Amino acid sequence: MQIITLLAATASLTTSSTAAPTGTSSGKDTAEYRWQVTGWSAGCARSGCYYDFNVTGPEDGNIPCFQAYCSGDDVGYFKQCEILSGSSTSSIPSVAAELDHYNTSTADGIAAMAVSLSFVDADSGARYNYTGHHNATYNQFAAPLESFKIKPDSATAVL
Repeated sequence: MQIITLLAATASLTTSSTAAPTGTSSGKDTAEYRWQVTGWSAGCARSGCYYDFNVTGPEDGNIPCFQAYCSGDDVGYFKQCEILSGSSTSSIPSVAAELDHYNTSTADGIAAMAVSLSFVDADSGARYNYTGHHNATYNQFAAPLESFKIKPDSATAVL
């Protein structure tokens, strides 16, 4: 099994020097490719912090479209989301989300979260994984639900 990190020809550097997917099999430049998060809600209680939201991604070249509902807590590892719909151009995509542990010493209100999309390309048989991170807020008791976009900042392929 060969693991390839998509860089150079298939990734561009953002201002923070993290790789983002570009140049999918359609030949389109995906530098502007984003996932839409809606209904973001996160809060903390004595037992820890938790989140729930919806996330959608458009089809772009070999990247399938998807819609998922994610919920979980700040255990610090990815938890599978419920797939609400997905593309038929590749295998049903798998979506997962994570929430980093809340730093109570800084109490800055930042909910460091990530979303990961994994799928198998029907043409090549390669398994792709795109992951994006975002600094959201803990808004459950103080603000309305939030919407924001996530740009995938890392991409890998297993051939």
